[in-house]
Order: sequence, then structure tokens, then C-alpha cells
Amino acid sequence: MRKIRILLLASFFAFFIGQTIKAQDEFGQLGVLAKESPELANDIFGAYLNPYGEMFGVALNSGWYNTSKAHSTLGFDFTITASIVAAPQSATSFNIDNILSKYSGFSATNSQSPTIIGTFGDSDVNTLSWTSSVAGAPKISIDLPDGVDFRYMPMPMYKIGVGLVKKIEIMGRYVPTVSAGDFNVGLWGIGAKWQFSEFLPFVKRVPFFSASVLAGYTQFNTNYGIEFADADGVSFDDQELSLKAKAFTGRLLVGANFPIVNFYAGVGYGKTVTSAGLYGEYSTGINSEGGIDRSSTTVDPLKMDIKADGVDFNAGLRIKMAIVTLHFDYTVGKYQMYSAGLGFSFR
Repeated sequence: MRKIRILLLASFFAFFIGQTIKAQDEFGQLGVLAKESPELANDIFGAYLNPYGEMFGVALNSGWYNTSKAHSTLGFDFTITASIVAAPQSATSFNIDNILSKYSGFSATNSQSPTIIGTFGDSDVNTLSWTSSVAGAPKISIDLPDGVDFRYMPMPMYKIGVGLVKKIEIMGRYVPTVSAGDFNVGLWGIGAKWQFSEFLPFVKRVPFFSASVLAGYTQFNTNYGIEFADADGVSFDDQELSLKAKAFTGRLLVGANFPIVNFYAGVGYGKTVTSAGLYGEYSTGINSEGGIDRSSTTVDPLKMDIKADGVDFNAGLRIKMAIVTLHFDYTVGKYQMYSAGLGFSFR
């Protein structure tokens, strides 16, 4: 089972590590800005990572169901689902002038800057400049982080469901913290489904129809060690980027169930809070020549919460052959999602 859990997250390891490595130098430069204006640094950091927070929410709330029916007493299933969330083009950049309008003394070379899923492309790097508070120091400039030019987020997930009584099913997902070098990730979640259509006399007369309500909660934690060297090539050894997400969804499910093929649809509300931070010690002082002064540092310069919520709709089908199931579905919302999975289900 542990090997399965590790394999399920292998694709996310490669995805997250690759994107983080590409932007880690610019993350450290935001630490320099945090010494001058922590509020501005967090506003920029938040706008840059915002698509990640929203995509996390959609992905973490997926994989809870592939049928509107609940297990009978002692029925169970083990299901693996692979999803990919697609962000709209509008999420690839943000207007930094709207952020800078709340602050004085700061300017950027371009009004648009990429989010983590966008890119500068052929345009010049966006440079943020301001006059240092150090007497006699020249104007300070840092490069804002580039993105990775990839609008998709893969998310593997598995779920175990067990039927209780009265068409109530409890569900769980769990991945103990797994480490790969400087990268750590862990996940757990719990959910419940109740097939209320079984207790509506007029509905019971339509044997192929079922309706349920579902609620699910998932918590995801990941951090990655980074290394940002100062102007003298010296770095600290306690720097890391951390993301922690908490996701909740409540849904109404309906379905048509036939011997081999089941069709299902769900509509519901999802809410996510993603806490992101740049932790550790960073050189942030500016000397009279405009270089970074290692004697002045800041600890944990960037901390912020990305909150996202909304309503979405999905529809799909499940094919069942004996105890083996295959399912496919599509989610419509601000962020679209495509899912496919394999499972084993009994009763």
C-alpha cells in the first residue's frame, strides 16, 4: 500500500519540484523586498501564487465519487483517480500596477507580470524598483519571478469507501509524509455520503435512479528546501517554500444506474484555504553601494493565505465489470478539470 501511495504522488513531485526550482532565485529576491515593505511583498507573492491556490482547491476536492449510489452495509471500494486541472488564460498574469497604486515610491518596468503558471515569454523580465531607506544608497531593483508557462495541475488521488447502515458510506484518503530529497508531501481526508433517495417512496419506484448528498474534507501539506544566495554568493541552509491547503466540498449527486454503465452528475460548493510562505533566514539589508548586506537579515519574510470558493458542476460515467470499475468525468467551473480512474468495488 505504501508503494501505491508513493507512486500516486510521483507525478506531483516532478511537477512541483520543477516549477519551484525555476523560480527559487526570484523568491529570495522577494525576501529583500519584504524587508522594505512586507505588505507589498505579500501582495505580490499572493498574486503570483493565486492560481495555484485555486487549482489546489479544485484538485483536492476531486476523486470523492464516481457514482451517486452509496455502498450497502459492509460494501467497500478502493479507487484511484487521476485528475488534471486546467486554468483559464486570464490566470496566467496579474496587473502589478493595481498593486503598486496602494504604495508610494515603487515602480515596475511592465504593468503585467506572470503568475506562477504564466511566463514572460519573449518580453523582458519585469523589474521592480524603489529608493532604499538606507541613507546614500542608490535605487534598488529586483526581478519579479517568472512563471513556468504551464496552465495545468495534475493531481493523483485515491479513496477508500465503506458502507455502514441506512445507505451511509464513509470515505477516507491518507498519504503519510513522504520525502524525496528536500521535498516533503503528505495528505489526508475524510468524507461521507448518504443515499437519501432510498427513503423517498416516489423515487424508489424508479429503480435506476439514485440521489445522494456528499461532504468531503482534505488537508494537503508540502514543503521544498530552496537556496537563495546573496550578492556575495553566500546562502543560509534553512530556507524553504511551504504550501498547506485545506479543502472542503459539499455536493448533491444524482445518477442513472444500469447493469454495466452508470451515469452520474454532481453540483456543489467548494472552499479552499492555501497557506503559502517563504520560510528561513534571508539577507535583506542594503549597503551604501546598493549591494546586499549580510549583517541585516529577515526571518520568514513571506506568509499569506489564498482563499478560494465557488460552485461547480461535473458529469461522468462509470463502467463496472464484476468488481472492476472504470470512470471518466468532466468538471465545469472557473477551472475546468478532467478525471479518469480505476477501482475495485463490492456491494
